[in-house]
Amino acid sequence: LLSAQEQIDGLDLAYARFALPKGMSLKDAEAKLRALLPQAEIDADNIYFTSGSHPAPAMPAAMMAPTTVSGASLGLIDGGVAEHPSVAGRVEQKGFAIGAPKPSSHGTSVAALMIGSGSVSGGAPGGKLLAADVYGSDKAGGNASAIARALGWLATRNISVVAMSLVGPDNALLRKAVANAQGKGMVIVAAVGNDGPAAPLSYPASYPGVLAVTGVDARNKVLPEAGRAASVAFAAPGAGMSSATGA
Repeated sequence: LLSAQEQIDGLDLAYARFALPKGMSLKDAEAKLRALLPQAEIDADNIYFTSGSHPAPAMPAAMMAPTTVSGASLGLIDGGVAEHPSVAGRVEQKGFAIGAPKPSSHGTSVAALMIGSGSVSGGAPGGKLLAADVYGSDKAGGNASAIARALGWLATRNISVVAMSLVGPDNALLRKAVANAQGKGMVIVAAVGNDGPAAPLSYPASYPGVLAVTGVDARNKVLPEAGRAASVAFAAPGAGMSSATGA
């Protein structure tokens, strides 16, 4: 049952969403669609979790006042960014899930580590950031189609580097969205996750050209919970760090 069709601006990409017929399994529905549409790429709308043991929790904090940021070169796909002095006035947000943008501890922490200044100093202190919230209050937040639409928004704003601290399985739509964004010059940096070295390869970190990042401790030893990717480009501190939470 066709439930939606969408064109993703910025990525020259379109997709159609189908609802699962009552009484039919996902496996059977996918097989039927492949038989009916042999030229199409068929996949589930997989859910991706923030790079930790749990999805980004909502924080009892105020959301930043609506801000339009010009001249930003950095993008973030995560949960919402809460009001915090270290990033205030330099973050523009857009929601891609029910209830988004909504403050989250994970999104706020990553934003501060990227552009924080003052009490929390980030890698690009004083910089500007476009943040796409793909979680909000949506029980199905963090799905592949939301991430793809977020990439499209960032592409329309000519963002050159995008950070994604979220992990999940390979997905046809996300794979194509990442490739199209890269084709427009976007550099994508993704965490390998915290599911351990025995976990399956993490995505989007394992897609070709994505800069996969693992975590190390103060002695530069890989964290025991660090996940894995097809190819790891960088190792960065991932334990014993302080950042903003928005609490």
